[in-house]
Amino acid sequence: MFDGFDVISYAVAPGNKEASPRYSYRLFVNFGAGREFAHYLKNLRRPAAVLVGSADEQVVPDQFAPLLRGLDVNIPVTIVPGMTHVDMIANPTALRAIVKAVSLQS
Repeated sequence: MFDGFDVISYAVAPGNKEASPRYSYRLFVNFGAGREFAHYLKNLRRPAAVLVGSADEQVVPDQFAPLLRGLDVNIPVTIVPGMTHVDMIANPTALRAIVKAVSLQS
């Protein structure tokens, strides 16, 4: 009932279009992989790929491939040079890498 209420507020500079100044509970809980992520990955029935920027400030890009190998999951990982976390949804270089990865999975 209250999932849409704000639970976190950030000091975001006025005019910044790349960051959300507030997260609702619903938005916040949907960011994590969840406790059952290994189960979900092992049971994927569709092609999948991981794309991450080499300059991503939210994750450690070079740890995705070892994690997936350790889970015995065959999901290709592409690290896009020079891209940050936000670049991966907005930068044309990242978007071209995403289109390429998706077309390879088809």
